[in-house]
Amino acid sequence: MKVLLPLERERKMDVQRLNADEEIWHEKLQKNYDNEPRTGMHVSDLTLCLRQTALSRLHKPVWDNTTLFRFTMGRSMEKSFFSDLLPESTQEMSVEKDGIVGHIDFAGEEIDYECKLTWGKEPSSVDKLFADKFYWVEQAGAYTHMRDRTEMNFVVCFLNPIPRLRSYRLTWDEYELEDLWNKFLENKEYIEMKKTNSELPMKTPLTWLCRGCSYKEVCDDS
Repeated sequence: MKVLLPLERERKMDVQRLNADEEIWHEKLQKNYDNEPRTGMHVSDLTLCLRQTALSRLHKPVWDNTTLFRFTMGRSMEKSFFSDLLPESTQEMSVEKDGIVGHIDFAGEEIDYECKLTWGKEPSSVDKLFADKFYWVEQAGAYTHMRDRTEMNFVVCFLNPIPRLRSYRLTWDEYELEDLWNKFLENKEYIEMKKTNSELPMKTPLTWLCRGCSYKEVCDDS
């Protein structure tokens, strides 16, 4: 069998990097997320860094290009990928309770779906997954409580080292969800109290969260 090798001759094709195009696209991405200071109180505001939540009401976010790429790609992939997989009867839904707003990815008549796409690797066990991503569980639990339910389906797509899709059913008892919801209410009241006193909440002890924070500069100056 004769093996065909690449032609050994000088390449005549010209390749030019279009830096101007890249700058335009970076600016466009920035404008897509160049939001005004955030308003209202959302479930996602009350799960991790409460100082970040307070700063998001005072300043516009500042995103670096890496974060913008990940954010944009993740959001686009989540929306199209999971829409193709989940029942057609499900739809996005906003819910509100006690002045807190929640956004459910795919709400169904009998069961809701919370979907996550992560660049990380799949943990060695389910317990480790939901221990590391405790804020995912809290967010899902809050949505479930707001819907007066006790169960939610949770779908995760791990992208590295190869894509893996995992689906779970999360079940709580009513008392557990009440306790969780009380934590959200306490965090909301704490933020409001600090605002009344013209103070910022304490920084999160989760240092990994600070590295990619879009309010890092103003937080460090506070």
